This record gives sequence, structure tokens and C-alpha cells, in this order.
Amino acid sequence: ELLAPPVVRWLLAASALRFLAGFALGVWVVPFYRGAFPDEIGAQFALLKASVNGVAGAASALGGGALADRLSAAEPRARQWVP
Repeated sequence: ELLAPPVVRWLLAASALRFLAGFALGVWVVPFYRGAFPDEIGAQFALLKASVNGVAGAASALGGGALADRLSAAEPRARQWVP
């Protein structure tokens, strides 16, 4: 019943493709920079990218949770609004 509307199936397919594209880019970019800059810059880039991804991911998870909690105080359905 949940997957019956075509718009839901298209949305799931688009979300999957977007996730796969982002994951492929994230996996590819570090080896690319290591090959393009074989000196120490490639290793520095890998460390910097991992640090930025970790900090941004943590901030996104905590910020999204805080926003969902704050909005759900006034509207119980607000937890579903925040991705």
C-alpha cells in the first residue's frame, strides 16, 4: 500500500540514485587527489576531507535532532518534516 502510488516509487528511486552518486563521488575523490598530487598534499587532503565530513555529519545529526525536538513541541508531526 505504501509503494502503490507511482510518485512514491519515483521518489525512492531518485533518492537511491542521488545517494549512490554522492557515495561514488566521496569514494572516488580521495584516490583521485592522491594520484594527482602524489606528494604529501594527497594525504593531507584525505585527512582534511575526513575531518570535514565527520564534523559536518555530527553537526547535521545533532542540529536535525534538536530542530525536530523543538518543532515537535508545538506540532507532533514535525519529527517527520525534518530529514
